[in-house]
Parts: sequence; structure tokens; C-alpha cells
Amino acid sequence: MMNNKELVMNVRKAVNGNLEATFKLILEFETVINNECKINGRFNQDCKDYIVDKLILKIKKFKKI
Repeated sequence: MMNNKELVMNVRKAVNGNLEATFKLILEFETVINNECKINGRFNQDCKDYIVDKLILKIKKFKKI
């Protein structure tokens, strides 16, 4: 689990196009993402793929920091 300073640093890097930082953010929030991907109590990979894709698109739309 990353601390606040590391989180901010990774968000800034991800917004500026760093794929490694984007991957680290996805890993940091993977548990939350996975919990949201349960449909009728079962994990749904398509749902996770959709959420991760949307997250990546939203990160790219952030104003450069």
C-alpha cells in the first residue's frame, strides 16, 4: 500500500503519460475494483476490464499537472 506522497507522485506521472505509474495505480486499487466487479456474488472479468479501461481513459483526460 502506497502512502499519500507516493499516490500523488504516481497520479502525476500517470497523468503525464507514464504507463508504469498508471499500472501501479490500478494495482493499488485492484481490491476495490474487484469488489465492484461482483455480479450476483460472482466475479466478472468483463466488468473489471471495463472499469480498468474507463479508469485509464479518465486518467488520460486529467489536466497535465
